[in-house]
Amino acid sequence: MSLIQLLPEHVANQIAAGEVVNRPASAVKELLENAVDAGADDIHLLVRDAGKTLIQVIDNGCGMSAEDAVKCFLRHATSKIRQADDLYTLKTMGFRGEALASIAAVACVELKTKRAEDETGSLVCMEGEKQAPVQACACPNGTQISVKNIYFNTPARRQFLKTDEVEYRYIEEEFVRVAMAHPEIKWRFTRDEKQVYHLEPGTFRQRIVQLMGRAFEQRLVRVHESAGDVDIDGFICTPEYTTRNRSKQYVFVNTRYVKHIGLSHAIETAYRQLVPEKNYPAYFLRLAVKPETIDVNIHPTKTEIRFDDEKLIYGVLLSVVKHAIGVTQLAPALDFDNVNDVVVPTRKPLGFPEPPRLNLDPNYDPFAVEYRQGGKKASYASDVVRRGDSLQAQLQFYKDTFSAGSASAGDSVASVSPDSADAELPVQGRPTRSEMAIGTSRMSKINAEPGGAVRLSAETLAAESDLGNKFMQFALAYIVSTVKSGLLFVDQQAASERIIYERYMKSRRQNETQVGQRILFPQTIQLAPAQSEVLKEIREKLALWGWEIEWVGGGSFIVNAVPAQTREEEIASLIENTVDDYIGKMMNVRGRQEDNVAAALARQTSVRHGQVLSREEMMSLINGLFASSCPHWSPSGRRTYWIMPESDIRQAFTSNK
Repeated sequence: MSLIQLLPEHVANQIAAGEVVNRPASAVKELLENAVDAGADDIHLLVRDAGKTLIQVIDNGCGMSAEDAVKCFLRHATSKIRQADDLYTLKTMGFRGEALASIAAVACVELKTKRAEDETGSLVCMEGEKQAPVQACACPNGTQISVKNIYFNTPARRQFLKTDEVEYRYIEEEFVRVAMAHPEIKWRFTRDEKQVYHLEPGTFRQRIVQLMGRAFEQRLVRVHESAGDVDIDGFICTPEYTTRNRSKQYVFVNTRYVKHIGLSHAIETAYRQLVPEKNYPAYFLRLAVKPETIDVNIHPTKTEIRFDDEKLIYGVLLSVVKHAIGVTQLAPALDFDNVNDVVVPTRKPLGFPEPPRLNLDPNYDPFAVEYRQGGKKASYASDVVRRGDSLQAQLQFYKDTFSAGSASAGDSVASVSPDSADAELPVQGRPTRSEMAIGTSRMSKINAEPGGAVRLSAETLAAESDLGNKFMQFALAYIVSTVKSGLLFVDQQAASERIIYERYMKSRRQNETQVGQRILFPQTIQLAPAQSEVLKEIREKLALWGWEIEWVGGGSFIVNAVPAQTREEEIASLIENTVDDYIGKMMNVRGRQEDNVAAALARQTSVRHGQVLSREEMMSLINGLFASSCPHWSPSGRRTYWIMPESDIRQAFTSNK
C-alpha cells in the first residue's frame, strides 16, 4: 500500500487558503489589488462585522467575460503571466492565481462583472468551491465581488480570529497601504454602513495628508533622487516628529508595499542621534526599479522582496534621506529667498554717546551677617557670582554657610578644589557640572574627602527592601541604590509607567473620576481618519482620568480640559501617541479596552529617559514601584528593575581576565 497520496482538490485549496487568506484583511488585500490591476479609477470597499460577515469590493475596471468569470476561481488561473520568465518582468500586483480560489475555499463568494462592450453582465456564485451555473445579470461596467461568512466551513480557523475591533484595524491598514500607493485612484471605505474614508484623486503628498491627517502638512519633507537603476521619490517627516512604533513607516517598490529590513535600517540610520531612544521616524517613500532587478515571488503575501543589488539601494537611500534631513535643518536658518539688507546703526553726526552711570553703594558689605541669615543665601550666591569675587572667597562663603546648618536640611554638596580647572559653584537650585555628569539634579548623602573626591555616605541598609535615601541617577535613565545583596538599578521610565498605570486602575476600581484642569484657550487637534475613529471610541475612558475631548466632525477634536501638570504644547502629540499606542496594544494583546487605554496613557505620560530627577522624585519613584502589585514589569512588558549581586562585583575586581 502506497503511503503517499494526492490531496483532494478542496483540501489543497484550504491549505493554500491558510497561506493566502489567514484573516479577513488578507482577502481585502487580494481583492483591492485585483481591482487596481483591472485598471479601475474608482474603488469602493465595504466591510461588515470586521469582514466576518461581508467583504465587498466594487470597481469600475475592465470587467470580465462570462468565460473568464468562471475560470478566475480555478487554481493557478491568472492573466498576468504566460511563462516562467514573466515572473521577472512583473508590473502588476497579483500574479499567483491562487487568491480567488483560496478565498472561495473558505467563504461564500458572489461575483458580478461586465465589460464595456457587453450588453449584460455575468453572475457567478461559489459556496465552499461549489460553483453554481453562470447567469446573466444587470450590473454596471466593472466588477463587484462579495465575500460572505468567511471561514464558515472551517470553524477552527474562525475561532482564532481576534475581536472585531482588532480585525478591523488590520483591514484598515491594508486599505491604507493600497490607497497610498495609488493616489491617482478614487477610494471609498465603508464600515458597517458608515463611510470612514472618501479619498479623491490627487498627488502623493495630498494622499498622505488625506490618510494621516492635516497635521502632516507641516511635517513632510520632499525626497527625490535618481541614481543608477533606482528612482526614489516621496516624503520623510522632520526629526521633531517621531512615533513610539513603526506604524507610520511606508515603503513602496514599484507601487507595491514592502517590508524590507535593509531599507528600514538605512532610513533609521540617517535619523540616528536626531530622534529619542526607542522612538521611530515617519516616512512615506516610493522606489522605482527595473522589474528584472527584484524578486517578489518569495512570500505568499508578496510583502517581502529581494533586490539584485541591495548594497546599492541601501547606500543611495541612506544618502538621500540624510541630505533631505540636512536641508531641512538648515532651511530655517538660511532662507535665501528672503534676503534683507543689514541695517548698520550709526551715531549722531555731532557729539558722543554718554558713558554709562554706575550707582554703587559704598556701605555694601557682602560678608555682613544679615546676608547669611533670613533666607538670603541664594540671592547672596548670585551676588557673589555677579560681582566676580575670587574663587577662594566664594568657597569660603559656602563653607561657612553650609557648616552653619544648611547641610542638616538633607542636602549635601560636593566639595570643590580651588585648584581644579573645572571647579564651579554649586548654586542653589541649579545642578553643578559634577552633578549633571552623573545625571542628578540634587546629590543626596554625599560627603567630601580631601582633594575634592566624592563618595557616598557609609550607612548600610538593614533589609533588602529598606532603600533609605541613598540613590543617584545614572545616564539620565536609571536610578541606582545599594541594597543588601548588591546594587539596585531601576529603569525610571518603566517604573513610572507601572506606577501611573496602577494609579489609573485603582481610581477605576474605586469609581473615582479625576477632574481635569480647564484650558483657558481650548486647543483644536487634527487626526487621521484611523486615529479619529479610535479617539471617538476611547475618549469616554480618557474622560475618567481628567481629559475632556469634544469631537467636532471629521478628524477634528477640541480639547477643553487635561489632567493636572499637562503642558499645553504637548497636548496634540500626547493624544496622537496615546491613540497609536492603544492601537498597537489592541492589535498585539488581548485585554479590556479600559486596561489598554490606561496602559497607553501611562506610557505616554511616564517619566522619560533623559529627564533629570531630584532626590525626592527618585525616592517617590522607588517607593511607588515597590508598593505596586506587580513591581517587576511595566504594563508594556519591560523589566522595571535589576539587581547586580555583590558577588558579581567582587568577581569583576578579582578576575585575572
